[in-house]
Amino acid sequence: MAIAIYVYNRPEYFREVVNSLRRVQGVHDVLLVISTDGLTEGMLSIIESIDFCGARLLLHPAPSPAFGHAGGRGADGVVVVKQHRAWLLNQVFFRLRETRSRPGDVLILEEDHRPTPDAIATLRRLLAVKNGGDCPACWAVALQFGCENKDKETDPLKFC
Repeated sequence: MAIAIYVYNRPEYFREVVNSLRRVQGVHDVLLVISTDGLTEGMLSIIESIDFCGARLLLHPAPSPAFGHAGGRGADGVVVVKQHRAWLLNQVFFRLRETRSRPGDVLILEEDHRPTPDAIATLRRLLAVKNGGDCPACWAVALQFGCENKDKETDPLKFC
């Protein structure tokens, strides 16, 4: 299994997801593909700290000045994020030697998605349902983005 994550220059978020990944059971068997729009010293030190699984770093081509920067989160930021995600998917499924020939599925994360310790086990159970014929119409599975502290969560649509 591979985990692909696309990140921007937000080291505080990226550090949290890496720390969460470090605690995921079974992560040592995973290839972590990290795609970033650029490397700052803070982001590079976080990447260099990944010692719990194999990792591959990709440098996403810089976004067009017409679209601004992903950190903007306005309409142009959404376009940049979608472009980065599409580029990463193309790399993982068709270009990277380590992943294009690798059987299995890919978990896609953003830099602020913190997986729980049972994320890989849960994903494997969902994939067993999808791939085992129990759900012939299923073509993908997704882990629900949940809550760190359900007592403080006010969004009724989040699964906790």
